[in-house]
Amino acid sequence: MESSELKHKTFHSVIWAVIRIGTSNGLGFILFLVLARVLSPRDFGVFALATLVVDIARVISTAGLSDAITRDKAADEVLADTAFWASLGLGCIVGVAAWMLAPVYASFIEQPEITSVLRWLAALLPISSLGSIHTARKLREFGHKAIAARTIGCGALGGGAAVAAAIAGFGVWSLVVQVAIIETVGVIFAWQSYPWLPRLRFDIRRLVKVWTFSGAMMLVQLMFVLQMRIQDVVIGRFISVPAVGSFRIAWRTFDMITQMTVNPIVGVSFITLAHVQDDAERFRNAFLRMLGLSAMLTLPAICGFGVLAGDVIVLLFGTKWAPSAEIAQVLALMALPFCMNSALYSAFAAMGRPGCMTKSTVLQFAAAVILSLLAAPFGVKWVAAAFVLRAFLTLPYHLVLFRRETGIGMVAVMRSVMPPFLASVAMALALWVAAPFIRDVAGDGIAFLAAAVVLGCGVYVSLLLLCAGGYVRSHAGVLLPLWRRQRLDTVLQEIH
Repeated sequence: MESSELKHKTFHSVIWAVIRIGTSNGLGFILFLVLARVLSPRDFGVFALATLVVDIARVISTAGLSDAITRDKAADEVLADTAFWASLGLGCIVGVAAWMLAPVYASFIEQPEITSVLRWLAALLPISSLGSIHTARKLREFGHKAIAARTIGCGALGGGAAVAAAIAGFGVWSLVVQVAIIETVGVIFAWQSYPWLPRLRFDIRRLVKVWTFSGAMMLVQLMFVLQMRIQDVVIGRFISVPAVGSFRIAWRTFDMITQMTVNPIVGVSFITLAHVQDDAERFRNAFLRMLGLSAMLTLPAICGFGVLAGDVIVLLFGTKWAPSAEIAQVLALMALPFCMNSALYSAFAAMGRPGCMTKSTVLQFAAAVILSLLAAPFGVKWVAAAFVLRAFLTLPYHLVLFRRETGIGMVAVMRSVMPPFLASVAMALALWVAAPFIRDVAGDGIAFLAAAVVLGCGVYVSLLLLCAGGYVRSHAGVLLPLWRRQRLDTVLQEIH
């Protein structure tokens, strides 16, 4: 493929990836709102504890083979066939293992009802394995548009069925129905969008050859799932299952904000940084610009949410989820390290440094386990605080590791996020002070939130433009080529 064609396809793939993330998350969150109003905290807690095991099993079943197929320059039919049968075999093995271990896990959590839910979800693992390599091969050909349509379609079908089942009184099983439809229809769409029939052949030597990369990616993904979900196990085991549901609602709301602000920038930065990874100066400029842009969008959204979480969660989900508001306010304290860690992970991936990502995720998992266990006796809010503390404690190590790999020092990285961070903190303080006066005038509900959002945006933008106008112009300039629909090579030139 010619360089110009590659850049053209890369740019449009990024656009479709952003559309997929934005649309699927928006649709998913709307369906989630409906389900949260119908289902109970216990339903969400049981499902969250069951899906933790399934998420771990799914990472093991894919074994990083999808990433290997997407990235391997020598990927051919033999490797694709081998990866397909390896993925299917692992899917069957981990599915059976999860099915058999379900009672043991439920006994550990002291919640027997988890057994049946987990077993049904485990039965879906071999099915999901049938489409992973087809999806990887489609992505390898820059088929992000088809993947976007598939993701949105599956989400709509599965979510619609879940809402109907929840209204009919199926409880936690409505969430199982949602997963079953998404996985099954997803496989059908994957085979339809990439009509490839695997042949009965298996080359162990080719599998071993790609294992260095795929195995490292599997470990990274596994550690990431564990360090993000270990709180569920600790809360379910030492506090209560409904508390797990409250924590999940708080995290899901926090995650929705970051999905709409961090993920699109991370997706663009990954492609950009991968293109300039061999030029140290351009890599430095691109990374700092992308980090600053991410901070400009993410930090005010999270800080503002932290102040308004009580009103937002009650308005969206109902009064029964009021305990989730305090948890969400604690999670919002993680704004700065979350934004920075997301950018650092993208940079490590773009440079092809799975080892750095492995070290990071292992450290974060260990810290999450220790801190969560120490916090559990004091309640779910303290477990959330432990999650935040973990992010702050591990950030310096990530910065040291990043400096060692790229030569970009901590001062430069911190300088890139300080203007939006300080403006976001000032905005949050202004909202906190003004909230009682706004409430007296506008009352509660949508009117209060609308007035608060307008005030927060006005304070944040004014402070940023008045105190750091050059910073804003420098970082926002990265978006201009995308806004004008120019090609990726223009983006890279303007970053330089």
